[in-house]
Amino acid sequence: ADQLSDGDATNGEADVVVLLVHEGAVDTTVAGATDPTTRFGKIVNGADANIDVIVSGHTHLAYNHVINGRPVISSGQYGEKFSNMTIQVDPDTKQILSMNNVVNNMFTGAVANYADDATVSPIVASAVANARVLGGVQLGTVTADFNRARQTSGAENRGAESTLGNFVADVQLWSANQDGFAQIAFMNPGGLRANIALGTDSGIVTYAEAAGVQPFANTLVTLDLTGAQVKKVLEQQW
Repeated sequence: ADQLSDGDATNGEADVVVLLVHEGAVDTTVAGATDPTTRFGKIVNGADANIDVIVSGHTHLAYNHVINGRPVISSGQYGEKFSNMTIQVDPDTKQILSMNNVVNNMFTGAVANYADDATVSPIVASAVANARVLGGVQLGTVTADFNRARQTSGAENRGAESTLGNFVADVQLWSANQDGFAQIAFMNPGGLRANIALGTDSGIVTYAEAAGVQPFANTLVTLDLTGAQVKKVLEQQW
């Protein structure tokens, strides 16, 4: 942020510096966003003075704050809201004149507040139809369920061992070991977003079902660790 604001055009300059961070407030209050005991509070309180806006997420909450003159915003989750920030900058002095953020609700309950766009809808429908075809390709079969960990209430437990987590780690180890050097693999339980169920289709596992387990751009990374580092990784989980 300092480099982008130091007046030296040779190292890149920016009229507005926006911090986009995959971290978020613990609740929707200003106090929650600035709580110094939280990761996000440390970010908000410690952000460089040359950062003009903080756009956040991760905690799936919607908030629209101005903290020490700086907008700190999040638009909730799953497209339920849309934030529109208008920033006016003096073209000569490059000074920010105003910043205004408006959060629009896309839905009232389950009812959409805006009609489908006639141009976009056919594109989405075509993509969904194509995804059903590609997602229906069979990858293999299972003879029993591979489940995520569960709490006693039945809710998902993202902090525990599971048959699915062990299976994914085994698959990662197999894939990373194609050159014969990998010895151990780790899987973050929070990255498991769906079970692989035996179901009523003789245990067929489709591409869509497998992708649903890890629906993000999960890049398989290999690196060298000492035994002490492996122990530290495991101890940090507790």
